[in-house]
Amino acid sequence: MNPTTPTEDTIDLKELFYILASQWKTILFAIVVSFFIALCYLFITTHSSKQLYAANALINFNHDQKYANLTDFNQKKQFLTNQIENIQSRLILDSVIQQNPFFNFSVSKIDDKNSNQNLVVKYSQNNLTVVDGNNKFIISNFEVPQRYLDQPLKLKILSPYFQLSDDKGKLLLKSRLNHDNQYINTNNFGTISIHSKDDIQQEYIIKVLSLAAANKQIKEQLSVKETKENSGILELNYTNNDQQQALNILNSILINYDENTNIDPNSIKNIQKFNYLDKQISTTRQNLLDAEVNLKKFTQQHQDFKLPKESELYLNTRIGLGLDLINLQQNLENTLRQNSDTAAVVSQITRQINSQKQEITDQETQMQILPQLQQEYIKLMSQVEINQQYLINLLGDYKKLLIARSGTNDTVNITETLVSPVLSAQPKKYLILTLSLFVGAFLGCLFTLLRSIYQTGVKSTELIEKELNIPVLGTLPLEKKTNNRVDNLTKNTTQWNELRNLRTNIQYALKNATNKVISVSSPSPKLNSSYIATHLAITLSQTNKRVVLIDADLRNGEIAYSFNYTGLKGLHDYLLSTTSYAEIIQITQFENLHCIYSGSNTDNAPELIESEQFSALLNQLSKEYDYIVINTPPILASAESVIISQYTSLNLLLAGFNQTPIQDLELSVERFKHVGTNLHGIILTDIPTGLQSYGYKYFYEL
Repeated sequence: MNPTTPTEDTIDLKELFYILASQWKTILFAIVVSFFIALCYLFITTHSSKQLYAANALINFNHDQKYANLTDFNQKKQFLTNQIENIQSRLILDSVIQQNPFFNFSVSKIDDKNSNQNLVVKYSQNNLTVVDGNNKFIISNFEVPQRYLDQPLKLKILSPYFQLSDDKGKLLLKSRLNHDNQYINTNNFGTISIHSKDDIQQEYIIKVLSLAAANKQIKEQLSVKETKENSGILELNYTNNDQQQALNILNSILINYDENTNIDPNSIKNIQKFNYLDKQISTTRQNLLDAEVNLKKFTQQHQDFKLPKESELYLNTRIGLGLDLINLQQNLENTLRQNSDTAAVVSQITRQINSQKQEITDQETQMQILPQLQQEYIKLMSQVEINQQYLINLLGDYKKLLIARSGTNDTVNITETLVSPVLSAQPKKYLILTLSLFVGAFLGCLFTLLRSIYQTGVKSTELIEKELNIPVLGTLPLEKKTNNRVDNLTKNTTQWNELRNLRTNIQYALKNATNKVISVSSPSPKLNSSYIATHLAITLSQTNKRVVLIDADLRNGEIAYSFNYTGLKGLHDYLLSTTSYAEIIQITQFENLHCIYSGSNTDNAPELIESEQFSALLNQLSKEYDYIVINTPPILASAESVIISQYTSLNLLLAGFNQTPIQDLELSVERFKHVGTNLHGIILTDIPTGLQSYGYKYFYEL
């Protein structure tokens, strides 16, 4: 080995790099596919009918004496770990599920997936509202036996009736809408109450989770972690398909955690306040939903309606009066819950409420001058605006109470709670797209390397020379070839320079040979020996030597195509004595280079090659030309190559880098030896650019 030859480890690293570089199309394809999959994922998630929402809260332990007294970092970390485990414990989560009975409830339409895009399910602590286009129904009670939990149930509503059956079609319950506890057929099933004013003819899939399954679902949707190391602040993040439910569940978790970690004398009063607000928020939310549905029906029936500007004053007045009345009623409720003597205050607020109601009545009388459609629109729109504003106020009070409560707690200090609006938890587009590029590149490289490992083709000249004891006379790089036409020949390329080096080795090898006949073959057709033979002949002709190129592949000759030859006469015709010697010699555009093309195809090629006429042709050509280059068919697919080897002085065999197994080369050598000839040299082709440095140049004298 040459002293400057890189070590084995260095060669392996270079080989790895150039193998990846040569397969850049495969890697690029993997990147494009991975990027496309990421785009599809983003499209599906962002256009999904079920949007994902996230509610967040922060719990600060820095004001807790127990945490503050801990000086060791590991002790503080263990303290926070215990709090996280407490938050995610069944003691907390089971209470949350019991306080939100419809959390473990799912509804979907039974017909097709696209129809679920119009299905809206609104959760509350007291009921579940399903809006399906223009239809709406409310489930206020849905108790099923334990054995039917975690199983899909089929709810069929055919107003005024509804029925429930299992996934096998067995009828479980039949009842009327809007009639609680009145069943036609129960089969001792359970208690279900459904209310609706619409004419519904639809089937739905209902699924109720067991307590264990619902607990597991909350854990999957809830994440609790420290904001940053040693910060003493825990971040709670809860995601859900329903915006309000995400808020309700997170707030329930906070309340239950607070109650289980600290019991103080004011806890009962605080719970009463929370219960009151929960009830008011649930009722107001339901009123708002009803008002929005009624307004939507009105706008659909009167699509061209638009409230005149002069009538907007009535609308704004109606909204203001309604909000004032609600505030007075809320003040009255707050006063009545106090323990002190509040009779005088109650009497005063009651008079204000009566006065406010009278103003609303007077305003309705004044609106009688407006057209009926305007009156109806003002009534519907004011209901929406009043309930919406009232709900916002209730949520604000809820947040203030929660913060105030946590502020007096020595154990839990909720410094920030996202109450309303709850943000949609969208996927991180740029992160996903960036990761898809890296994943695609990784998978492309992995596939390329695995394919290279499991391919049995030769990858080094050392292996060939060690196993066959035959020199490698040339190494040709892999270059893009649009076709085999010599008109596209490009000089001053890496491959062209390697062909010139190969020519030098061949000239030296033939220095003392009896003739200058060279055969070029390959073990299999895919290596395209005609391309190498053609370019070898061209390089030899450029040394001011007369060269003739013979295409002896009588079954599938391609050299005529390379030189744009359209004639029919060639070697086959000459061996059949249907044409003369002068007619088969074709002049090319290259000085000193003539060609004998294969001619018409034949099936009896071995017999023609073995004929005395072929031997005589070579003798005559040897007198007129300095070099004779013969392209022969694949050795393992035909017998012509070994027959021709008896007339040549130099037999060359092509081997494709990472393509030709060493066993094929060994079998080819045996074919030559079988007829008493030898294989004199190997040409390693299709080497990835940069690996040619692994080749060795030999100068043999035959």
